[in-house]
Amino acid sequence: MPGKDGQKKQILYDTTIVIGYLSGNKACKDKIEKVRTGKTVGFISVVTIFELYVGAFLSKNVRIQ
Repeated sequence: MPGKDGQKKQILYDTTIVIGYLSGNKACKDKIEKVRTGKTVGFISVVTIFELYVGAFLSKNVRIQ
């Protein structure tokens, strides 16, 4: 949904939303899916990228797909 000035809504996604999306959480998937449809411009900060990287690196739950 465009903002008041006619531009697309911009959202900064945090680590919780990204992990939820990767885990199959429907609510998180719906939020991120708005980027694919072009309704929203989504961003991920370098802090979130770092947290995801460190979490994956330290994880003992290894799944290769």
